[in-house]
Amino acid sequence: LFDDDDGAISGTAQELSELTGTLEYKPRDNFLMRLEARQDWSTAFVFGGELLADGTQELKKRQFLLLVNAVASF
Repeated sequence: LFDDDDGAISGTAQELSELTGTLEYKPRDNFLMRLEARQDWSTAFVFGGELLADGTQELKKRQFLLLVNAVASF
């Protein structure tokens, strides 16, 4: 949770919060796979959304991110 009442840090007066969940799978000692899901919320419209016909971007109060990664060590 981050409270930026005057917008001094983020540039917009808002409260931000996020939740992240991560799953890891290690099929071998030198190989790791991760699936991560993250949800961000704001009290202001700050997250990028759809590109509109007039070239502007719609803003949203929340965003969802899903990541898949793999790490190999040698």
